[in-house]
Parts: sequence; C-alpha cells; structure tokens
Amino acid sequence: MVGHGIFAYRDSEDLHAGDRIDDLLRAVGDSKICIPVLSRGYASSAWCLCELARATELNESTGKPVILPIFFDVTPTEVKLRTELYLKDLEKHERRHGGQIRQQWEAALRKVGEIKGWQVQGKPYGEVIELVVKEVVHKLKARQRPLDSKLVGVDEQVKAIMKLLDVDSGTGVRFVEIHGMGGIGKTTLAKIVFNELCPRFDSQCSFIENIRESSKGNGLVDLQKRLASEISDSRFVEKLTNTDAWMDSIRRRAGSRKVLIVLDDLDGKEQLKKLVGGPETFGSGSIIIITTRDKRILDEEKGILTYEVREMDLDKALELFTWHAFRSISPPDIHKSLSREVASTTGGLPLALEVIGSSLRGKGIKIWEEMLERLKKAPHNEVWEKLKISYDALGDMEKEIFLDIACFVMNEKKSSATYFWDACDLSPHIALEELTDLCLIKIVKSEVIWMHDRFGDLGRDIVRQECSRNPTGHNRLWNGEEALKVVRSKERKDKVQALNLVEHHSDPICITDEELERMPNLKSLKLRAGTFVGDINNHLRELRWLSWYCPLRCTMANFHSENLAVLELSNVDYGENRGGWNILKMANKLKDLSLSRCSELKRTPDFSGCLSLERLSLSKNRSLQEVHSSIGKLKDLTHLDIFKYESLQTLPEEIGGLVNLKHFSMQGCYEMEKLPCSIGKLESLFELDVSSSKIKSLPDSIGNAKHLSFINLTSTPIGELPISIGELTQLEFLSLHRCRRLGELPESIGSLTALEKLYLSETSIVKLPYSIKNLKQLKVIRMGRSHIRRLPATIEMLERLEELHARGCEQLAGELPTEIGKLLSLRILDMSSTRVCAVPAAINSLTRLQELNLTDCNELQELPKLPPSLNCLRVQSTSLRLVPDLGNLTNLVELNLSNGYGLALAQASNPMQTRQLQWVGNLSKLKSLRLCLSDVPVPSSELGCLPRLRELTLSGMDSFNSAIFQLEKLVKIMSLSLSTEGNSTRWA
Repeated sequence: MVGHGIFAYRDSEDLHAGDRIDDLLRAVGDSKICIPVLSRGYASSAWCLCELARATELNESTGKPVILPIFFDVTPTEVKLRTELYLKDLEKHERRHGGQIRQQWEAALRKVGEIKGWQVQGKPYGEVIELVVKEVVHKLKARQRPLDSKLVGVDEQVKAIMKLLDVDSGTGVRFVEIHGMGGIGKTTLAKIVFNELCPRFDSQCSFIENIRESSKGNGLVDLQKRLASEISDSRFVEKLTNTDAWMDSIRRRAGSRKVLIVLDDLDGKEQLKKLVGGPETFGSGSIIIITTRDKRILDEEKGILTYEVREMDLDKALELFTWHAFRSISPPDIHKSLSREVASTTGGLPLALEVIGSSLRGKGIKIWEEMLERLKKAPHNEVWEKLKISYDALGDMEKEIFLDIACFVMNEKKSSATYFWDACDLSPHIALEELTDLCLIKIVKSEVIWMHDRFGDLGRDIVRQECSRNPTGHNRLWNGEEALKVVRSKERKDKVQALNLVEHHSDPICITDEELERMPNLKSLKLRAGTFVGDINNHLRELRWLSWYCPLRCTMANFHSENLAVLELSNVDYGENRGGWNILKMANKLKDLSLSRCSELKRTPDFSGCLSLERLSLSKNRSLQEVHSSIGKLKDLTHLDIFKYESLQTLPEEIGGLVNLKHFSMQGCYEMEKLPCSIGKLESLFELDVSSSKIKSLPDSIGNAKHLSFINLTSTPIGELPISIGELTQLEFLSLHRCRRLGELPESIGSLTALEKLYLSETSIVKLPYSIKNLKQLKVIRMGRSHIRRLPATIEMLERLEELHARGCEQLAGELPTEIGKLLSLRILDMSSTRVCAVPAAINSLTRLQELNLTDCNELQELPKLPPSLNCLRVQSTSLRLVPDLGNLTNLVELNLSNGYGLALAQASNPMQTRQLQWVGNLSKLKSLRLCLSDVPVPSSELGCLPRLRELTLSGMDSFNSAIFQLEKLVKIMSLSLSTEGNSTRWA
C-alpha cells in the first residue's frame, strides 16, 4: 500500500511495549479504513478486540473508518460467534474486564462477521493481497487529485479529450497534449480526466504537477523518483542519482505495465524525454497526458493527439465568477450589472474569474466599481504574474512583436503586420510561430492576428510601466486622447515609435511639420479625420506603416515615403489628379497598398512608383471606372482584391503581366461582364473569385492557368463553361452556386482529376455528365434546388465522396440507384424535399454514413435496414406505410420520424405490426427525438431508457398519458413538446 501512496498503520504485539491504549485508539479514529485480520487466535488479544470495538463504534456514529475484514483462517460464521471458537477467550476477558466489556466486544465481532470481506483459506496469499490493495485504493481514491467544489463549463471539453483518448480501444500508447494560455484551465481539465481514468489503471497512475518550477536545479531527479514510486517498485527509487539512469531503470521495471501519467505544466522537450521517454517506454493501453503553454513540445512526435483549451463563453464565465464572489449560481439583483461587466473583462479566463471573484467577495459597491475601472486598464496582480510567465520566456524580438500586437496590431491582417516587422528587421515569421506555439496569439479566419484580451492588457501594462508618469516616454501610444496630447507637447519624443490617433474624440486634427520633427523615430501611425500640414521634409523617413482614415484635403509637401511598407487609405475624398497621390511616386519599398471608399476616385493612381507591391486591395470605391494600365508592371504582386464596385466594367489587358499573382478576387463587381483574355497568362494563379459579378463567360485562355486550385463563380449569369476548363488539372474547388443560366456541364469536367468540391446548387443543370465518374478525388457535391432529375449509375465510381447534398431538387424522382451503396466513404446523404420514393437495401453497406436526411420525401413508403453508423436520421413522408425498426441504430443522437399526418399508416393491412416503436429503448445515445406518427402509441416505458435525451417532441400520437409518467426519468430534458390534434403543450 505504501507503493500506492497510502499511509498504513500496522498494529502488532511488538508495538505495544510502552504504548498506551488511548494512542492506539486515536490511530483507529484517525484512519479512513480499518482492516482487521481475523485469525483463530484473534479473540485472545484484548488489544485487538478493544480496537475492533472502537472501529465499529465510530463506524456506526460517523461512517468512518470503513471496515474491510480479512477472514484469514476463520469463517464469517465463526466470527459471528455461532461456533465455540472465540467463546473461551471471551470468558477469560469477562473475568478480567467485566461483563459489559464482553458484550461490547461480542457486538463488534458479530457486526464485522456480517461485513463482506475476503476469505483467505484455499487461495494464494498474493491474489488476496492484490484484491485488498485494489479495494483500498478504490475506497481512498488515493491517486485522485483534489478539485474545486464548483466546476463550470468543463463537461464538453472533458468529453472531447476523452474522445481523443479512446480508452476503450485499449491498444497502443496514447499521448495527448492539452495546450493553451496560462490560467485557461489546462490543469483542471487534466485532473478531471485523471480522476475519471484512475480506476481503470489498477492505481498504476501518477500526476506530476508544476513541472516548470519543480524541474529547476536538480528537481528533475526528484520528479523521476516520485514518478517511479507511484508507477513502479519504490525500493529502487533512492538509487537514482542522475536523470540519465532513469529511463533504463523504468523500462526494466514498468516497461510492460499499463500506466496513466499526467505531466502538468511542461515547458521543455527535455523534461518529456527524461520523464517518460517515448511511446515505447510503457505497455500497450498506457495513456500519457501533458499540459503545456508551448504546443511545440510534441510537434516532432508521431501520433500525438492535441487539444486546445477554449475560453469560457460569457454566460459560463458569469456563473463561475458569481460562485466565487457570492457562493451562489446567480448574483444578487444589486450586483447583476456589475457582475456581468467584471466577468466580461476577464475574456473567459477561469483563473481571472476565480481570483477576481474571490477578491470581491463581501466587498461594497464602491470597491466593485473601482475594481472594474482598474481591470479595464490592466489585469489583476495575481493574474498578471501568471500571464507574465509566458512573456518572460520570450526572446527580445518576440517581446517587441508581442508588445506591438498588444498595443496596435491586434486584429490586423497577418500580412500587413509581417511586412511592417520585416521593414523593422524583426524576423516576424520566426516570432509569430513562437508566439503561436506558446499560445500567446492565434492566426484566425482571414489570416487575422488574434490575442486574448488579458494578454493585450498585460502587454499594454508592461509598456505603461516603462515610464508610468510621463506618456512621452512610452514607445507605443494606443489611447487616442493620450496620443494626441503627446503629439501636441513641445518636448522632443525620441522614444515614440507607434501612435494610434483613431479614437481621439476631437475635431479633425492637423499635424504640423514641427510636431512630426519632435518624433523622429515614428514607425507606425494610425490617423483618422486628420492631415499633415507644412513641409514634411524628412520627418517621416522612419515611417513603415501608415493607416490614414478620412484624411482632410492634403496640403503637405515633401512627404518622403521611400521606407513605407504598408499604406492604408480609406475614405479619401479627392480624385486621381490631386496631390495626395504623390505619396505613391517614391514608395519603392511599399509591399501592401489598400485603397477603400475613395468616393471621388474614377481611375486608380499610377503604380509605377511602387513596383515592389505584393498586395493590392481596391474596395468599395463606387466611382471607380478604370484601373491604370501600370498595374501590369507589378511583377511581385501576389494578391489582387477588387471588391464591390458599381461602375467598373473592364480590366486592362496588361493584367496578364502579373506573373506572380496567386490570389485574384473581383467579388461584388456588379458591372463587370467579362475577364480580359490575358488572364490565361497568369501562370501562378491559384485562386480566382468573380462571385456576384456580371461575368457571362470565362475566356478560353483560362485553361492556361494551370495552377488554379479554386474558382468561385457563385451568383454570376454565366451560361456555359469553356471546354478548356478541363485543362485545370490542379483545380480542387469549383462553385457554380446560383448560376441560374447554366444548363449543363461540359464533358471535359471529367478531366478535373484533383477536384474535391463541386457546388451546383440553384443551377438549371438537368443531369450530371457521364464523365463525372472520373472525379476520383471528389469529396463533396452540392446540387440542392437544381433541376437534376436523377443520379447517374456512374456515381458509384466516386470512391472518395463524403457528402452528397440534393435538398430541394423537386425533379429528382424514383428510386435512388443501387450503386449508391458503393460510395463507401459517404458520411452525409441529404435527399430532403425531393420525389425519391425508395431507398435501396444497398444503403446498409455505407458503414461510414453518419447523417441521412429524407425530410419532406412524401413519396417514400418505407425504409430498408440502415447502417448502424448513423448518428442523425430525419425521415418525413405522408406516404409512409410502415414504421421502420431502427433498433440497430444504437449510435443515433438525433432522430426525426414523421408521417406528416398522412393516412398511409392508418390504412396499413396489419396496423399492429406496422406501428411498433419498442425499439426506441435501444437508442440510449439519443439527445433529440421527434416522433410525429398519427395514432401510433407513444413508446412510454422505452422513453425512460433514454438518459441523454434533451429535446423531445411527440405530435399526433396515441397514449400520451402513459408517457407523462416516464418524463421524470429524463433528467437532462431541456425542451419538451407534446401535441395532439387541437391541443399542444411545450416546456423549455
């Protein structure tokens, strides 16, 4: 038991010399479990009987200690005094201690004889000892980790981790990495999972906490010793003197064992290597879980499973905060508004919610209001220290970029920020990868840099502390009001590198040349409703990023922009002939140019002065009619985005000169009717998006753009595709959604051998071409609300097809082809709102099918046997003649079965046989059940067998009253709707 971390007090006769009986009885009282070993001579010892009487007395009054008897060479019958075995010894004790003591000891023996224990006679001692130890460990939960009494919002995350672990498979060694920012709850999740899994591992379990701190100095050896003592024989632990001897020793002693190990707060690969080695170290079925802020620790290991911990949503955050602030699930009315505001400042970070909630418990409203104002500026001290651990681990360049993101780059495009940092010699690609791996930032949808609000607060507070009393000493100024004051101050500001003058809450401002001269190192400037006046001369020579919103009429002179890397101009109110565009004439290092909402701009400026451009974005310039032909000179351009233009009708043929263009979007160019033929010269083109334009056709030259992988023609009046489209052998995505004039696909479509997604919804296409069988890589077809009349038999050749969507194809009729049963990769089949009348029996061969939707298929009469892999089934048909037996679908999570109040069921020849629902009780995983079957009896008793059910709808059915009594068993029900003809009741 010592090897399992249990302190065991062993009473024996040689311990009695000099001991007092009350010391021994106190040991009994302090114990959680008492294990009397009952032998034939047990009753001869007054000490043993005294201790046994004390244990039974405490057990009756307090429930502790738990008594687990071992019947060594006696039977329970003998211990219950039904034989003469113990009577002579008890008579001797009576003469010495009196009759009352004898009665107490006899009562204790009888009670223990009634307790189920272990009988040793005829069994190997080792086997009994193993059983005893296992039961004691289970009772004590010796390895289990303590958790807070209130856990909020963890269930779904724990379920996701358990799914990754797939414990029931029992094969191989599972490594799972739980990563996320500091304070987000990684350790808590690991403890919950550990506690849940412990009983499955016969206590071969170890949870090593706080490795980051504990491994410093010689601490790694101590951690190895602790791990060894918990999963192996502790006798060799003291022999360990260095980390290198560890792995050989542990492989010899635990290499075949199934173990559960959690390594908490790992921050280096060396720690992982020294503590657990690799998957080959332990036996099959072992699970190794690590928690870390650095997701690179396992990035080179094969077969590693990762889980990123998510922030709490506001409702869950409020619940957790309220618990720590009030020990209640909801705040008092007077605190409701404040509680929600405070909770929202934490960004769903559990650590912050717990710390701040506890600190405000019992405090007055004034303290709460002060705390809220403080939290809007910087994190709570304890949270600040926890978060700063990750910042302190960064190198100098990474720290600079972290502070930039916190102060002015958060939610900016990664590309723009990267160009800026490149121009500042900060190696951004390495730094961004480091920050991402340490869970300090994320690159989210549309390649935007995201940082948690609390890290943003931390970064800004670090900058603020550099010179807390004098803002002119800050190198980054993000508050508009404060930044404007610094600009207006007369002193020189050599440290200022970044200014945000977007939210200055003042009238339009003019920044003079004298003010700029006092900020010689300014590298980033965001300016809204303002302009520059005077002779700028060389005052902005260090500027690398200029975001200029709503600029006033420009009267500046000599704006040298040769070092600009990023220029964003928005809401410019001057045309192409105004002096403001002089800024582009010398921008020979400019990489990223964005012009948006320039209402008077009819022709783009000349791009000849910025030939290093890699990204050009022109959006919502409603008067723009012409793109300057100089665009063809931009040989480095990789991204061209022309978005939502009302007047632009053509593009210059020179566009074919963009030899490095990869992404070309003309989305929302409502008057654009054709693409220049030179588009075929764009040999590097990877993505083409002309959706929501008036493009009527693609030029034949499109076939020359051999690298095209993505084409989006959604909502265009295109009438046909050129035959040359078949030459795009690298095309993976083709969307013709809402191309309502498109009546057919060319046979050459079958040459798109790399195509994975094909969208044909809301087109006029009547049939799929025969050549579609050649699309071996096709995974998704969407053709909802098209004019498709049937599925071709050749569909069986689409061996990788995962999703087939035909919702609302009103001309799709008859029986689905038998060949559909050969689509062995199919996961989703949606035939809802079609005229399909029969599903072939071959569908049962689709062992990966998860979702089948036959809603509003009103010609469907019955269903064949369906594959048990389904987790979502929706069937609705007024022609349904037979209630299908779905008892084999034990993986169903959602079931919607309805005859739409049709009469076919009622008119069936054998209504009793066709209307049975007893199989419902087999579907124990159901969370949503909707039954709308006219006059079919409700499966009352079976409803009580659905413990996970959350949504239940019963409509038009018979025997409702019997179902009511089963509802109390549905403890997770959240939505309930019961309706009969003319009556309905709904609870939510």
